[in-house]
Order: sequence, then C-alpha cells, then structure tokens
Amino acid sequence: MKTFVVNTREKQQGFTLIELMVSVLIASVVMLALGGMLIIGIRSNQTSEHRMDAVGLAQSLMIDATTQSLGSVSTPPAGNQPTAIPNVTSNIVIVPDNIPVGWAQPLPLSGTGGVTISVTINWNEHNIPKNVTLNSRTVR
Repeated sequence: MKTFVVNTREKQQGFTLIELMVSVLIASVVMLALGGMLIIGIRSNQTSEHRMDAVGLAQSLMIDATTQSLGSVSTPPAGNQPTAIPNVTSNIVIVPDNIPVGWAQPLPLSGTGGVTISVTINWNEHNIPKNVTLNSRTVR
C-alpha cells in the first residue's frame, strides 16, 4: 500500500491573514508619520506667509512715517491690515535724537535733528505671540 503525503504549501496562493494585518499595520504607521510631517509643513508655510505679510505692513507703515509729517503718523485703520494675519496690532514709535535724559514730555518733532522711527507689528499664531520690528533713523 502506498501512502501519499500532500504538501499543501506548494499549492497555497495569496497571503495569510497575519501577513495582511502586519502589512496594514506598517502602512498605517508610515501614513501617520507622513501626515504629521504634512501638518508641520503647512504650519511652517502659514507662519512664513504671516511673517511676510507683517513685514510688508511694517514697511508700508515705515514709508508712511517717513513721508508724512511726523506729528500725524498713527496706526492704520483695520481695513489696511492684511487679512491673513490673525489678531494683528501695530505700534509706531518716533523718537527725536536730542531727547535729554529723564525727559518725560514729548518734544516737538520739527527741526533739523534726526529721528528714530520704530514700527512693530504684533500678532498671535497658535497662541504664540509673534512680532516684527523695523527701525529706521531719519535726518530731517
């Protein structure tokens, strides 16, 4: 009598359930890592865009401050602020060069002396305060 041993391994086709589960697990770990990097990239791009908008606004305010009469420079109305920056505020400080030490009252800004103009743009991004400051010294 002959006995036949059938090798089922040779006839098997496809993947086992364990192989499929391991491959799905590996694919999901890779997808999560790529998703995290994508979110970091998007936030970094958004931060760069807001910083560029803030620098543009600061440059515009600096040009206004140097070309207008210094007594009439003020923060622009809300319509002039870029809409891409959330919670933006601006501050312009004009300081004459010849201020005596300890002087508490503002000096007149007319005359031939120089002035230092500082424009600061502040905003919050993801609950982190950000700012851009431009300084310029102008001789009048």
